[in-house]
Amino acid sequence: MVMEKCATPFRFGDGLEVMSTKKTKIPGCIGKSKIMIEANIVEKDLPLLLSKASLKKAGAVLDFRTDKLRFNGEDIDLFETESKHYCVPLCTKKRLLIEPDHKKPSLVLTVTEEALFGKDAKR
Repeated sequence: MVMEKCATPFRFGDGLEVMSTKKTKIPGCIGKSKIMIEANIVEKDLPLLLSKASLKKAGAVLDFRTDKLRFNGEDIDLFETESKHYCVPLCTKKRLLIEPDHKKPSLVLTVTEEALFGKDAKR
């Protein structure tokens, strides 16, 4: 994974400002669409959050009546956490990220039910 330096402030639900000093790109899928997520990294215990602005830019449409995300012409089921936030699966299988020298894995992400849907997701 390649990290870039940045200086981006974020404010979350607790109202405190947190500075992101690094960002990276993460491959994933929403439905059948392969995507690349540019994610800022913060020193806070948070899940990966997709902003309203990034979803809007991608042409995503939230349907609150059916709890679905319309993305690239496909309807994707959304799941709801106990805290009433939506979650969307970003991949469906094990991914291996290789260092640029292609010699050894730097990170293996194994996608479990909890990773896909959150430990408090209701399906």
